[in-house]
Amino acid sequence: MTNVRRLALSVGSVLFLVIAAAVIGRLLSPKEELPGPGARPASPSTPTAPAPTPGAKAMKPGDVDLLSLVRLDENVVSGTWKKTNEGALLSPAEPEARVQIPYVPPEEYDLRVVALRKSSDFRSFHIGLVAGGRQFLVSLDGFGGRGFLEYLDAKPSEEPGSVYEGWALKEKRPLTISCSVRRSHLTVSVEGRTVIDWGGDYKRLSLPHHWRVEDEQALLLGVFKSRYEISEITLTPVTGSGRVLR
Repeated sequence: MTNVRRLALSVGSVLFLVIAAAVIGRLLSPKEELPGPGARPASPSTPTAPAPTPGAKAMKPGDVDLLSLVRLDENVVSGTWKKTNEGALLSPAEPEARVQIPYVPPEEYDLRVVALRKSSDFRSFHIGLVAGGRQFLVSLDGFGGRGFLEYLDAKPSEEPGSVYEGWALKEKRPLTISCSVRRSHLTVSVEGRTVIDWGGDYKRLSLPHHWRVEDEQALLLGVFKSRYEISEITLTPVTGSGRVLR
């Protein structure tokens, strides 16, 4: 009986020490901060999303970064073009300065160009598009503040929807130019304001001789005696698929 009593006392002493250690450890450990009213407790198994890189482009799945494809030693057709350390394209203040974008677009697509005017004078900015197998220009801020398609029926366009009056790129800040190319309709907007809204047969369009590039199915950018900094050229396919030219 004495041995049983001693064993019981020993077991009780061990349990007391274990419980006491657990209580002391709990008291000494840092307390968790309780969530506020209505807040959801954080799940330890859910990783925290990394913070976005400042200045990063918002690329969607399927987007094509055309700016990264441009190589000055291969794609400049006319003028002294440069690239900044950040990869932006700098145009020269030269007449008909142009660079071929080494990419053949799909049948339907959206093109986004972000451009900042660097010159104090206001001269034209040109985007060369391809639609229906025809290469042509969207000309912005030409002829003292006028935009149009060229060529339409072998001359700068005049018909409703294909021309606008006023400056589109006069502000000294990066401006987004959006081109929506569909089977029989073209829309061009600057900062959300529509400047070109034309529907018709793309066979009526053509590229002026003084804006020609090496490949007749490639996209292009051009300026006329004005410096621009182009920080983004992004294409989103809508129908079909494009291909890189090398």
